Amino acid sequence: MSRIIEELWNKKNPAVIGQLYAENYVGHTPDGVLKGHAGARQHYDTYVAAFPDCKVAIDGMVAEGDRVSVRWTATGTHRGELAGIAPTGNRVNVPGNRTSRSASPVARCRRLQSLGHVEARTANRGRGPGRPG
Repeated sequence: MSRIIEELWNKKNPAVIGQLYAENYVGHTPDGVLKGHAGARQHYDTYVAAFPDCKVAIDGMVAEGDRVSVRWTATGTHRGELAGIAPTGNRVNVPGNRTSRSASPVARCRRLQSLGHVEARTANRGRGPGRPG
């Protein structure tokens, strides 16, 4: 899983998707259910277009039996459209987690924060009492 974070997300190398995701990958994401290499690539392309300077830090990792769970924090600047939200230029920090059924670098199951959480952090950054909305 650390290879997915380091090589795909931090080094921006989508060529590794075929090596790091199973052909039968099913990802449950804020964008819906994504399948196979094409689904993994769609997810990657969507978020890198919206946050081109995205970096992901591993906050914790636990392995038990055939499952590996990773807590992570993604940071980036909202520079491209995401789910109909125009770029804001705001810097965001989004925590999340990922659980896979194998200790190998092949991802089979993905669990992310809701898109609403990302949208709220992107669109409302800097707003609050006494601040214009």
